[in-house]
Amino acid sequence: MISQSLMLVIFDKDGLIMDTEAPVFKIWTEVFAEWDVTPFNRETYIRFIGSGRKENIDLMHELYPGVDTEGLFDACSVRVGEFIENNEIYTMPGLNELLDYLDDKQIKKCVATSSRYPNAVKTLTKCNVMDRFDGIVSGDMVSRTKPAPDIFLKTAEIFDVDPADCLVLEDSIAGILAANAAGIPAIVVPDMVPIPNDIAQLCESVCDNLADVIQYVL
Repeated sequence: MISQSLMLVIFDKDGLIMDTEAPVFKIWTEVFAEWDVTPFNRETYIRFIGSGRKENIDLMHELYPGVDTEGLFDACSVRVGEFIENNEIYTMPGLNELLDYLDDKQIKKCVATSSRYPNAVKTLTKCNVMDRFDGIVSGDMVSRTKPAPDIFLKTAEIFDVDPADCLVLEDSIAGILAANAAGIPAIVVPDMVPIPNDIAQLCESVCDNLADVIQYVL
């Protein structure tokens, strides 16, 4: 249940704040083809969403034994970085409405992402929302990224807020599992990832867009 004394809303980044998952999937598909690593499709890519570098490399190793998975992941990351540098990055529907509402209510806002800190700063700056948040907690600040709860617990600790007085907004299964393990209520706003019923039941709600979250933090 969302606390009536809600003090901090914790946002995931990719696929929630910004519309990056679809272009990143396209880039990964191209890189995997160049490396002649198969099979790779949308369903496979979805398994990587929400987790950090180590977890994704471990999954690559499991799916593609014998492949230089660290090299493959880094090749994908370089190509994604080039895309971000050279293209406009769009925010997701309802983001500004929700941020404005939280500002009016004087509720703090933080980004908690499995991405590394420099990447998080670059992408948030690129889509002109860096100054809308009170802080960033990134995957390189914790020993385990999502679906482990570490990043959300670290965020609550940094802001000196009880996890029960936080709310997590996520688009990925890994993120919802992490919030649940941290004991923090969560709302999911799906992007590329279909949300199974058992994961949806761990959430306060499944919303169509970020503006719809407002009704749950009145």
